[in-house]
Amino acid sequence: MSWQSGFVVRTTIVDYLRERCKLLNCRLRMTPRHKKSLHSNRVLIKVSPVVRIESKTNSRDDMKPTNQLTTLKRRIATAVFGASMALSLNAGVITDVVETGGDNEPTDTILAKWTGQTWSVTVANEPVPGLAVGDLYTAGTFGSGAPAYVDRNHRYLDDVPNNLPIPGYLVGFEYIMSGNDNRDNADYRLDVTVNSPVTVYMLIDNRLSDGDNTTPPTFGATSMQWILDGAWTPTANGFNRSKNPAVPDEVPIDEGANGDINQWFSVYYKNFDAGTFSLYQADNAGRNMYGVVVAPVPEPSTLALVGAGAIGLLVLRRVRKS
Repeated sequence: MSWQSGFVVRTTIVDYLRERCKLLNCRLRMTPRHKKSLHSNRVLIKVSPVVRIESKTNSRDDMKPTNQLTTLKRRIATAVFGASMALSLNAGVITDVVETGGDNEPTDTILAKWTGQTWSVTVANEPVPGLAVGDLYTAGTFGSGAPAYVDRNHRYLDDVPNNLPIPGYLVGFEYIMSGNDNRDNADYRLDVTVNSPVTVYMLIDNRLSDGDNTTPPTFGATSMQWILDGAWTPTANGFNRSKNPAVPDEVPIDEGANGDINQWFSVYYKNFDAGTFSLYQADNAGRNMYGVVVAPVPEPSTLALVGAGAIGLLVLRRVRKS
């Protein structure tokens, strides 16, 4: 017995979904009569291919089919929505980032950068391996392989052994690269200016306070108390190593840019209006500085366009095969 569910998506995110499915132990199947639409630039749902998600495993020892379908449906739905949003919205929501209290060195731990900014590399192999001093580097959008800091070659990376890809709702959006050496600066502050309402995601090292990377960060008077005071909310989609929605989603970190996952960050979020909001110290000496992803809250017209693709998710169905 195998279980499969089908829904319609835009052609522009098919490649992205293929990569997600590799990590989720499923595969994409396109209905042959719609295959030619992959070569179209149209984005309306009515000209998009039909994609079916089908589990590869038939083992009775694996997850029960009903649970397997629910898990796949939730994860693929999040990937579809995140990718569709990133492709539908214009870049450039972050207009300025002012860093104070950081190391602000002429080389190594330079001022924070963000998506779209270009700067001259000041230390070889940072923020990505292979760069030489004087090379120009432009910060891209967030996703697997994106460098985490201006003064390290740490990177965010899909955790294949733990079947833990970067959460789809983060992929393709703007983000901020600070210096990892700012992790213990008591007066650190980022004043971030955005030109539209946004959802801001804080990626916080699990080892905060207690040093344990298997559990979420522990906040307190000397450990990012401002997260609690500011009513930041933990994400709750089950996108973590334990697949438990009762703990925050996780983002894996490759600290050596060598493909190995060394640490995990938990994801918290908060909404802000257009204007300037502030982020503060990491209180995390000897561990990792936090990361920041900024996603615009879509206008109603954009929601309608993306929603057209999401309608298909409501008709996901289970098909029994002999």
